[in-house]
Amino acid sequence: MYRKRGPMERKMDTFDSLSIADNALTDKLPTLKAWALHYAALNCQVLPLWWLKAPGVCACSEGKDCTQGPGKHPLTSNGLLDATRTPAQVEVWWSAWPQAHIGIRTGKASGFDALDIDTKNNEGPAALAAFVAEHGPLPATVEATTGSGGTRYRLR
Repeated sequence: MYRKRGPMERKMDTFDSLSIADNALTDKLPTLKAWALHYAALNCQVLPLWWLKAPGVCACSEGKDCTQGPGKHPLTSNGLLDATRTPAQVEVWWSAWPQAHIGIRTGKASGFDALDIDTKNNEGPAALAAFVAEHGPLPATVEATTGSGGTRYRLR
C-alpha cells in the first residue's frame, strides 16, 4: 500500500498501488481488473502489460529470451498511446487478459512522473544518495516498494 512519507523513511510494505488508502482496500479490489478500474477512476491512464509465466519468463512469444522487459511491456499494438481512463476499454482488456499486469502512463499526459530506484548491484540507491547529496532531498511524496525490491516515487 502506498503511504505518504518522506523519501528516506524506511518502507514497511511491498504493495504497489497508486491509491492512498488503508489495507482494507486490497480485500475490496481482489482482481487486476478491479485495480485497473480503480486506477482509471483515479484519473490514471492504464494499459495492459504482459505478465510472467515463471520468474524471469515473460508470457509473450519471446518467453525467457524477452528483451523488452519480461512482464513489463504493453500487450496493445500502440503501447502507451493506447492507455486510457475509459472503464469500458479497461473491462475489455482485462476480460481478455485477466492476468495482465497494469501499466500506468506517466508524464505530461497523466500529470505525474515516476522515479524507480532499482536495487540491482546497489547502483540505484547509490545514485539517489549522490543526487540527494548534491540537490537536496526529494519532496515528500507517495512511494512504494516494487516487485524487484526497488523503490518507486510518484512525483508531480
